[in-house]
Amino acid sequence: MKELPNEMERNLRALIKSKYRSVREFAAKAEIPYTTVATILNRGILNSTVSNVIKICNALNLDIHMLTKGELVEASPDNPEDRKYDKETIKVANAYMKATSDNKFVVRHVLNLD
Repeated sequence: MKELPNEMERNLRALIKSKYRSVREFAAKAEIPYTTVATILNRGILNSTVSNVIKICNALNLDIHMLTKGELVEASPDNPEDRKYDKETIKVANAYMKATSDNKFVVRHVLNLD
């Protein structure tokens, strides 16, 4: 059974089409396989991997923090937290997501997040 996109995914598709000629062109620019982008737009961006969310935000200049709240807001160049994430950050985020809970605790402790 095919899932229907919710409002955020419909808005995301509209934003993509306003900035790119097609979803396929956007996928190439974001360095995400077209089939993955199509799946994200149908099943939900917040069900996607961290790296794909970051790539989408970078390609569309979206504030990733607002996206996690369900809002499509352009990143502010004046806010350092809205910066684009580089490949190293994506790699670290993916590794963190795959880590055991003990290893995640260590990372949070080292970064003083706990």
